[in-house]
Amino acid sequence: MNKIVKIGKKGGAKRISSELTRIRKTPISKEVFEIVENFNKNRKHTDKKSAKPSTDLGV
Repeated sequence: MNKIVKIGKKGGAKRISSELTRIRKTPISKEVFEIVENFNKNRKHTDKKSAKPSTDLGV
């Protein structure tokens, strides 16, 4: 999976974009998908508080 792509002066951007497209279209495993889903669910349920005191917000 770790593939080094050498970029020449001509056609480098096209090779990079085609390589990124290939990586993006490659399906991920079920285990990786579950890890990402659990991470996203845990992030949504955190209660974040503002770093500024409430007196600063009412300017």
